[in-house]
Amino acid sequence: MNNRTIWPHIVTTEELKNITAGGDSFIRTKNNEVKGLALNYDLNPNAPYVVLYGTTPRRIQLASLFAQSQVAVPVYIKQKVNQWQFAGLFKVREHITDPMLVPQYCNTRPVSTVAGVLLLENVVMPAVMEECEPMFPDPATRKAIEMAAVDFVIHHLEAQGYRVEDLQAAKVGYDIRALKDNRQLLVEVKGTDSPQPRFYLTRNERKCSESYADWRLFVVSQARVMPMLHQYTPAQMWEAFNADPVSWECCLK
Repeated sequence: MNNRTIWPHIVTTEELKNITAGGDSFIRTKNNEVKGLALNYDLNPNAPYVVLYGTTPRRIQLASLFAQSQVAVPVYIKQKVNQWQFAGLFKVREHITDPMLVPQYCNTRPVSTVAGVLLLENVVMPAVMEECEPMFPDPATRKAIEMAAVDFVIHHLEAQGYRVEDLQAAKVGYDIRALKDNRQLLVEVKGTDSPQPRFYLTRNERKCSESYADWRLFVVSQARVMPMLHQYTPAQMWEAFNADPVSWECCLK
């Protein structure tokens, strides 16, 4: 396996077995070597950068094998029945088993079902477009990307049973309030045409991320091509991204 291999972008379940050496585990192995990952957003809502694994001895063994091997493998994420999408080549950056740290990565998954966390880093992202959008796209392009991302997130939340309130126009530091039973999510949506998550955070959005425990960041990469959702709590956002200022507001002293 090498970084120059051309990995098919969309595959069936059967094709995925051929690519990742078969089996039905989320970490696919052959001859005790990790050959690929097959992830599901239901169990890993922040895939592919954050991978949670269960409490059975087999899952713990596979996670430890992957972490120790330091190999980069193809990661595929389930999009719907019999359809998996290539997310890139990833390797383990950090293996977390501390019971005090694991809960902050669990998102909507019950903590009792999680033995540990694998934080992954990409080695090669899928070549979906020839180039990413410019640093500051023109207003029409920005709006189109934003609308595609918000629409995708709304449909995603509604499919999970949330009642969605669109608050984009209110400029409150998040775009969507999502309600389900007694659970509330304050969701800030970011979109990009790039296959790799990238976004700009306003001062108000950052303030909300620091003030509300139920604030969430949803980044939709490839928003207008083949949307892929990346979800983060505030802690996960600062763990995953570097934040570099691109401008300063200057007022008279």
